[in-house]
Amino acid sequence: MRYRTRIAVRYAETDRMGIAHHSVYPIWYEQARSEFVAALGLPYSQMEEEGVLTPLSALECHFKGSCTYEDRLCVEVWVDRLTPARVVFAYQIFKEGEERPINTGSTTHGWTGPDLRPLNLKKRRPDIYQLVLSAMEGEEG
Repeated sequence: MRYRTRIAVRYAETDRMGIAHHSVYPIWYEQARSEFVAALGLPYSQMEEEGVLTPLSALECHFKGSCTYEDRLCVEVWVDRLTPARVVFAYQIFKEGEERPINTGSTTHGWTGPDLRPLNLKKRRPDIYQLVLSAMEGEEG
C-alpha cells in the first residue's frame, strides 16, 4: 500500500536561491509517514501511549531534481521492509503533474519500549505487527 501526501513548498523552506533546502526533505518524509500510519488506524501518539516507540536509526535522501516556492508536491510513502525489530519506510517525492521523482529516500526505525530498549514487536504487539505487515503487502489496514 502506497500512501500519498500533498505538500506545497513554503517560502521558509527555500534557500537564498529560491530552491527548497535539503533539510526539509526529511520533514516532508515525517509528515507523509505520520499521515500514513494514522490512515492505518494507529496514530503515532496512540502507539506511543501504548508503549511502542519508533526511534530513527537511519536516513537516506537522494536528490534527483529540485523544487521551488509554491511548487505542489506529492510525497509517496510505503513500508519497504519489516522485521520484528525494525521497519523501513521508502519515499518518493514528485512535483505535481510530473512522472519522475525529484527525490527518493528511506528511513529505518527500531521498535522499542518507552525505555528505548529494543523489543520484538511480533511477540509484544502482534496486532501492530500485523497491521504494518498488511500495509506492506498492499492490503488496507
